[in-house]
Parts: sequence; structure tokens; C-alpha cells
Amino acid sequence: MPQVKPERSGWRDLDFSEHHRKWGWDCPAVDIDFLMIEYDKAKPIALVEYKHQQAKQADPKTTSYRAIKALANIAHIPFFGVRYSYDFKQFTVARINYRAEQLLAARQTMSEFEYVTFLYRLRWRKVPDDIAQFIKSR
Repeated sequence: MPQVKPERSGWRDLDFSEHHRKWGWDCPAVDIDFLMIEYDKAKPIALVEYKHQQAKQADPKTTSYRAIKALANIAHIPFFGVRYSYDFKQFTVARINYRAEQLLAARQTMSEFEYVTFLYRLRWRKVPDDIAQFIKSR
């Protein structure tokens, strides 16, 4: 099985984010901390905003959150907010847009295996046995 590519840069440009804010109120942008595009065969299948369980709770009513939701809606893909535990053994998945509501009955807390199974299901795939064994052995 091919290996997942490691993170390349190891840095974020906070200076530019702060500089962009100086361009004024009418030039808004969102500095996304950990928004991932889940994809399959180069086709986006979901947007997921990940936050550590200790992070400040996101407010879906903010303009920046609404902008990300609009992007997901335009792309006709689900948008989820996911909070994960420090040991990656628990994931709380919130539905942010209508497409996400179609796939998940309600906000759910899942084990790591349940969450990975959910991600594979979004791709119409089954979790490979070696990945399942790795997760279950932790």
C-alpha cells in the first residue's frame, strides 16, 4: 500500500495573516487553522475542520465559518466540524451543512475506528485490514 506523504513545510505564515488584517475591514479573509479537504481520485468529497478537544468551540454563525460552509455548498460536498481527543481515540463529528446532515443523523462521538470507517464510507470504500488492525491495536 502506498505511504501517505508527510507534511512538507512544518511552518505556517502567521505574519502574513496578521499583515492581511491591516488591509481593512472590507477585505476579509479567514486564516484556516486545520481545514482539510477529504478527497478521492482528485475529487473533493468533504470539508472537515479539525479542532483539538481543548480548543475554543467554533461558532458556525461567524462570517468566516459561513464562508467555508458556502464553499462546501457550492461544491455540493458535506462540511463537518470534528473535535478530536489528545490521544486520537475519540472524535466528535458535527454536521455543518445540509449535505453533512444527509450523511449523519446527528452530532456523534465516535471511536477512532468508527471515524476512519466513516471517512472510508464517504469514499464508498472499506477500511483495509492492515489499517483496521493498526487502529484496533492502539
